[in-house]
Amino acid sequence: MVINTKVIGCKINDKEKENILFLMVHSMRDNGLMIRKNGKGFFSWGEGTTYDGMWQDNQRSGKGTNKYADGDVYTGDWQHDIQNGRGIYKFQKWRYL
Repeated sequence: MVINTKVIGCKINDKEKENILFLMVHSMRDNGLMIRKNGKGFFSWGEGTTYDGMWQDNQRSGKGTNKYADGDVYTGDWQHDIQNGRGIYKFQKWRYL
């Protein structure tokens, strides 16, 4: 059962980016607060990996760039939180299309 649902905008500031907006749905559930990432946004996992792009229901979906802690970078299509479709994966030493 979901009660007290509202959609809010959450502004996230970053050294490289400014005025990044996430649209999140906050719902009180029986087991606590549920937060959904939807729309364009930036997220950092804290260990050096970041994602800048589109989100749908807390999953990377659409166009986006994932920068991994080891220096690799993937820019391209995402679906259901996995790389899917066209994109470029740049390894630290090599580049594959």
